[in-house]
Amino acid sequence: MLTRWYQCNCKPGWMGKHCDFRGPELTCGSNNIIITFDRRAIAEEGMLTQNPSMVGFISRDSSHCIAMFEHSHNMSRYFLMIPKPIETSCGSTTQVTSQTYQIQNSVTWEVMDETIKSTVVLFDFTCIYEKNGTSSSEFSSNGILSIESYKRQTEVITSGGTFDINLSLFRDALF
Repeated sequence: MLTRWYQCNCKPGWMGKHCDFRGPELTCGSNNIIITFDRRAIAEEGMLTQNPSMVGFISRDSSHCIAMFEHSHNMSRYFLMIPKPIETSCGSTTQVTSQTYQIQNSVTWEVMDETIKSTVVLFDFTCIYEKNGTSSSEFSSNGILSIESYKRQTEVITSGGTFDINLSLFRDALF
């Protein structure tokens, strides 16, 4: 059970019970999506782990879908990256509108013992790629970390191309 006796309203870009560390960073790129966040974000919730394989995306269908743990002299953080194809890797889902492509996923904490597998959604995120060549990012506050502030980084890509599409129509699935 996660219990907080009080809650601070942090300045934008900061989080934690005492607003003493930076919120997660999300980089929406054309070749990958990168998320980094301070280890204290989950340690404050009692999920302290030195095992980075407990932190990952909603689907861990490859070794690329789990976190790496980075430790330097002044910071310990998790680093996660969704590789190409970003729209389907690691459980990502895509929504296409007339103006945007939205790639959504979640960062989770997962622990397994002999009989039970437990998964907790830490936070949801969305990378929004506009069809005119720009991108933006969003975090949802639905996870247990209640992330409301974060650092945004976007990679602006302007490109185009020519595509040939062949469609074949069949009467039923037997063809």
